[in-house]
Amino acid sequence: TDHFYTASAAEADNAVNVLGFVREGTTGLVFQNQVPGTVPVHRLYNSTTLDHAYTTAANPSTIPGYDVYGIDGYIYAQGICGAVPWFRLHNSVVGDHIYTTSVVERDNAAQAGYVFEGIEGYILPSD
Repeated sequence: TDHFYTASAAEADNAVNVLGFVREGTTGLVFQNQVPGTVPVHRLYNSTTLDHAYTTAANPSTIPGYDVYGIDGYIYAQGICGAVPWFRLHNSVVGDHIYTTSVVERDNAAQAGYVFEGIEGYILPSD
């Protein structure tokens, strides 16, 4: 299982219609261009585990096993302007990362074998 996140509607459509991903909804809103207080979100991919991961790490190329595919958008480094935590979880058994703003989803994923890795950053709620 792999979860794929993108700020691009066209890329999301391609992921669903061509690559076979399931559309699960909008996690939150990110900036297309950097604004004050934001940091880049780097998209990574592990071709061995077939896992997409996302990080705000300053040097994403140092994450073992993952290739950097570029910047997907920009999110707040802190909870300002109404932004909410974007939780990062990983399941090493199935080789999958998930990201959510929902405490309930975070806790359910933890019960299903995902390990909470922390808050990757802060995104604007989609509703």
